[in-house]
Amino acid sequence: MNEPSSAFRRLRAVVTPASVRRARVLALSGDHDQLLALTRDRLKYGLPPVDVLVALFCPALREIGEMWHANQIDPSQEATASLACDYVLDQVWPSRPSADPRRGTLLVAAPLGEQHSFAARLACLGLWTEGWLVLDLGTDVSVSDVEAALASTPNLNGVLLHAAQTSCLPAASAMIDAVWRHRIGVTVGGRGFGVQGCLGLAIGASAWAAAPGREASIMMERAPVEGTFPHAPARAACAEVASRTGAMVASREPVDDVTLPDLASSSLHPTRFLAGELAAAVLTEAPDVLADAVRWYREFLVARNVSTASLGAALGGLTSGLADVAECAGPLAAAQAVLA
Repeated sequence: MNEPSSAFRRLRAVVTPASVRRARVLALSGDHDQLLALTRDRLKYGLPPVDVLVALFCPALREIGEMWHANQIDPSQEATASLACDYVLDQVWPSRPSADPRRGTLLVAAPLGEQHSFAARLACLGLWTEGWLVLDLGTDVSVSDVEAALASTPNLNGVLLHAAQTSCLPAASAMIDAVWRHRIGVTVGGRGFGVQGCLGLAIGASAWAAAPGREASIMMERAPVEGTFPHAPARAACAEVASRTGAMVASREPVDDVTLPDLASSSLHPTRFLAGELAAAVLTEAPDVLADAVRWYREFLVARNVSTASLGAALGGLTSGLADVAECAGPLAAAQAVLA
């Protein structure tokens, strides 16, 4: 059994589970001052700042997201927590470290439909700390925006794509294709790219970064230019799913923008939600992507005492409408088994 490194043990001693819980409570209450004080106290021990910030805030924000999913907090509380964390990050690290021109330039972006930005901000700070010049395009970035950045940035050394949602995988795939045409390697990070980046690697990424900071820097420096790309039938089936459903695969409307009566009475929203996940499952040849999405959505509805009939109707509609697309059969059968 591998023993934790001394650096990891020091980090766990500084950022304890109790401090993570405290950060979550302060963020939800919108107590910027106390959250800032807690963060500064954890930063005073001389550990790499990015490591401390990741250990303190990423678990807290993940727990807050799980609380929203379980209907334990409402969307406004989740937004309050996000604003509090962003505020603290601005205060403890208000300016970018000086870049070392010898390291080169990296581009960071999230594909269309991805709105989560906090972990990417930490990644940018970590890469700056390691001496890279970072061009951060932000969230919800189009392929054309990436292509424009590639064309206007000479001697770009690598690209980091981040995503928390699997529904963004088709958009990420288009981005990776565009970057590859410039003979530049792509590293991926975030839960949207699967366990250890397996889904990102399946659509052409050349490396996966588990965390911001030094690890991301090392992975981007070592990443080969070309990855393993989806098979042609998977690409064609993904495009067919998007065409037939009429879904904007990477830009489905947020769940919290839809009222509970809407969710109970109409299959429109679950159809939009599932179409993006089905396209991702087909593209990556990973049926569990859709099954996991159905499970997540069902739990979301049950937590709000909303009937799951609309979810079943949406899945049934997709199953009948795509019955002749062979690549859809596996993901749809796995999803139907979840509701059985």
